[in-house]
Amino acid sequence: MIKKISNQLSQEERTALYELVFAVASADSHITTAEINSIIKNFDINSLDDEHKAKVREFIQHPSNIDEIIKVFSDSDELIRYSIIYFLCEVIVADEVIEAEENEILIKVCKGLSIGDIQRLLIMNYVFRKKRLTSLYDDIEKIRIALEDSKEALEYAKIPLIEGFVI
Repeated sequence: MIKKISNQLSQEERTALYELVFAVASADSHITTAEINSIIKNFDINSLDDEHKAKVREFIQHPSNIDEIIKVFSDSDELIRYSIIYFLCEVIVADEVIEAEENEILIKVCKGLSIGDIQRLLIMNYVFRKKRLTSLYDDIEKIRIALEDSKEALEYAKIPLIEGFVI
């Protein structure tokens, strides 16, 4: 999942990723417990040095403008850019509500990372369906079968199927 990708990033990039995630989660003026749990489950703040931990604590309380943060990843390889979008979608749907403000920031991030509207919508559809199905059913095989058409749509649009995000 995002932990694998974040381990490949520098301290500055990892810090920017935290900042981006918190900016998206707080776009609607509040961060829900579900969103916080989704972030904490996928990030290890202890992997940062003290200076970068302090930066993370600062923008948790005072989220930044994301334009500069997006630039940090605009030239990253495709795997990193798509992993960021999958993860942002997971954070957005963690509370099973897609707020307009969160979606607006996601659109902005996708544009900055050269990910088109169709790809964004397909990823969001997959992630939202996966969230709903996993909250309703325990049988991973049934969930996988139910998601097959969404997975095929991702493949058809040439969206990487990132291990850990796509089942």
